[in-house]
Amino acid sequence: AAFEKFVQERRDVLQSKGIRRVTFLLPQQAFLPKFFTFRASADFYEDTIYRHLEPALAFQLELKRLSSYDIQLISTPFHHMHFYFGQAKVKRKRVISTAIP
Repeated sequence: AAFEKFVQERRDVLQSKGIRRVTFLLPQQAFLPKFFTFRASADFYEDTIYRHLEPALAFQLELKRLSSYDIQLISTPFHHMHFYFGQAKVKRKRVISTAIP
């Protein structure tokens, strides 16, 4: 909440300077650091899908592709693996096709 308040108080300045992302790194003794990212595309509110992910890693994981789902990060002791629980925001019927070569 403190990070969000800090960014929101400076939102107009950030936008006027063309800043697209603000990330706070919170070091943890004996643990991996925690990241909190606030994006201009979300009006400088935190998009929790990126919480605790290094910004470059979040881009590589292509998590934006899951934007039609409410997803939650599932904690795991394996910091190289990321597990998510996802639930569709809107119930939709889908047709899935496969081909056998």
